[in-house]
Amino acid sequence: MKTTKISILILSLHFLCFMQINALGQGVGASAPDFTLSTVSGDEFTLSDHTGKVVFLFFFGYACSHCLANGNNTETGIYDAFKSNSDFVALGIDTWDGSKSGVENFINQTGITYPVAMNGSSVQSSYSTTYDRIIVIDQSGTIQFKATSNATSGVVSDAKQVIESLLTTTSTNHFGNKEQSLRIYPIPAKESIFIDNPDARIKYSNFEVLNLSGQIVLSGDLNYIEPGEAIELPLNGLDSGIYLLRLNSETNSYTKRFIITH
Repeated sequence: MKTTKISILILSLHFLCFMQINALGQGVGASAPDFTLSTVSGDEFTLSDHTGKVVFLFFFGYACSHCLANGNNTETGIYDAFKSNSDFVALGIDTWDGSKSGVENFINQTGITYPVAMNGSSVQSSYSTTYDRIIVIDQSGTIQFKATSNATSGVVSDAKQVIESLLTTTSTNHFGNKEQSLRIYPIPAKESIFIDNPDARIKYSNFEVLNLSGQIVLSGDLNYIEPGEAIELPLNGLDSGIYLLRLNSETNSYTKRFIITH
């Protein structure tokens, strides 16, 4: 009997660890699970069809009072700001699996004009999130922002900064007649950022981190980034805010904007 109880305890611990790993796996820096949902307008939305674009997701419950109160924040604070950018896509997802009329009522009350999908409870589960939450996915399909509280104006503002950073940092350098792009993640960063160079052609010798006043707040030498690999750059306790990362070589300079949040 004692052996059986110990076995059950071990299995339970394994299960809890498995669930925790899966939940953490959908955090910032993880690959966004693909999905396909039908929208109220009768179209289908498949996440992987939008690779190369920044994707904004708003998870809501069609009759949730605080979702109804916050829904317009996503329209005025996010969609209005980026809807004209062809590299941006927005989708609302009803995770309460309401009827079409129920979801249409939510749309009418919140004033949302971006596409809204129905029957999204399975997507909510795969992203380990809940309703009245925002998630932002970058051009490579990586989660770069995952809200842990309701979509208030403050949370919308934080998500907006991340989207702005992702849309304005697709900068390139030229080496001969070829272009080179780097990727930095996660956005927002905390203690460190990673620099990914999938097609290295230029050797950067040093880096500089600048604040928005143009002051260099961090600098150092930079090891060669092997193609397809990433290096970690500790941020050494920099305060929350918007910064510029500048990589320098003998003939080139490469700059990207990023955000730090604590």
